[in-house]
Amino acid sequence: MRFFILCLSILLLFSTESNAQSVDEKPLEIIMPPHHIKKWKISMERADGSYQQTLQEFNKSPEDLKNNILRLRGIYPRTSRYAPFAKQVIDKLVGYAYIVDTSKDSLELNTALDDYRTLLDYHITNLDVLDLAITMARINIQFGDEQYFQTIKDGITAYITKRGKNGLTPDSAYKVLTYGEETYLLALTGGTIKKSLLYDVNGRYFNVHDIELPDGSPTQIYVDVTTPIVNVFYTQKTMEKNAPLNTRQWQ
Repeated sequence: MRFFILCLSILLLFSTESNAQSVDEKPLEIIMPPHHIKKWKISMERADGSYQQTLQEFNKSPEDLKNNILRLRGIYPRTSRYAPFAKQVIDKLVGYAYIVDTSKDSLELNTALDDYRTLLDYHITNLDVLDLAITMARINIQFGDEQYFQTIKDGITAYITKRGKNGLTPDSAYKVLTYGEETYLLALTGGTIKKSLLYDVNGRYFNVHDIELPDGSPTQIYVDVTTPIVNVFYTQKTMEKNAPLNTRQWQ
């Protein structure tokens, strides 16, 4: 299992970075008035509390899994722990899993397992994190119930693909909350991404992907990534005043 975890971490790192690099990076000019910093901070604190409360209800009422997971997904982007790119979260989870797998110290092992489960709860609606959770649960029951995580993933993917959007025009652009959702939606085309550009359209941000479909025909897929870009920027500004927007830290 040690070898498997090592290989898994490398594969996930490669996958996350390659997806991120497909988008042409341009300077983003997002304006946040000073008084909005205080408002966003208050909003984050409320969202953190609401997320925790919903998570507790979620754990107490597994029979209402679908509705609660969609509630959590809606709150997640406004929390202080929001991570549209999951690389850093995945790295930490893999680190905790490695300790669980290798440690001979029961206290260290149990602490790492608790940390793994707590961090996973904070990001339970992030598709990239869910993919890791499903894989880890499949090989070691200590990391959770594989079917439980798969049900959560199925609920999210069903939601983002059945909202009357097809991504073929700006007006019908897919709206995502994490880049794992964007990766999932693009994979549904079965095609190859030839070029991707990020556009600012009056304060809305779109990744526009030129794709060659399996039959050789071209198409474009529009993905609204306003929430990941703006929310991360606002959170960064709130935590580090006057810090420049650095999209590479999300990769």
